[in-house]
Amino acid sequence: MNAYPGSVQEQNLSEEPIVGATEITGPQLRPAPSIGKAWRDRASWAVRGLGPPTVPIGVPSTSDDISQQHARLVIDLALRVGEALLSTGASAADVVTTVLRLTAAYGIHSTHVDITFTSISVSIQRGANEDPLSVMRVVKVRSADYSRLEELYNLVEEIAFARENGNEVIDVEDARQQLSDILVRPHPHRRWVATAGLSCIAVGVTWILVPAQ
Repeated sequence: MNAYPGSVQEQNLSEEPIVGATEITGPQLRPAPSIGKAWRDRASWAVRGLGPPTVPIGVPSTSDDISQQHARLVIDLALRVGEALLSTGASAADVVTTVLRLTAAYGIHSTHVDITFTSISVSIQRGANEDPLSVMRVVKVRSADYSRLEELYNLVEEIAFARENGNEVIDVEDARQQLSDILVRPHPHRRWVATAGLSCIAVGVTWILVPAQ
């Protein structure tokens, strides 16, 4: 049977003899490439990623070449601020963000914060030739004190805002003193006012959730 021009059989015919153990002089039939494999190669090339990983894994973090005294002062301030935030009702995510922003304002970017339900840990990597610092503190009290919580956020915002705008950041010792003043400052309202307000909130929520008879 004669092959049609341009057919697969005609493309697989070779006029050159294949020389091996036995010389074959007739036209030889070679296997045609698989059409399915060609489509799979094209589909694999179309969906193959060409860019770097979205989230680098195993990339070492940067180290901060800072003095040990400055690192100790900053890590103590960050730990006390984080403990105060957790004690006054802040969420764990907000505490981590606030502590990282505070340490970055004082020139420390290699900070790691770990929070559990009862403790907070802050670690600082000071460089390849210096020992890292890691401090943990147990959170003994947890209550909803939103007025004090707002003052803590304002303190960190003032420090970070000065750094972000190129202004002079307040000294760490001054920041510690302001933090101590916030923690010992009396409440703006008496205890019974706060208790009555929470009771009114509870009654209102109950009235909304309970269906009318």
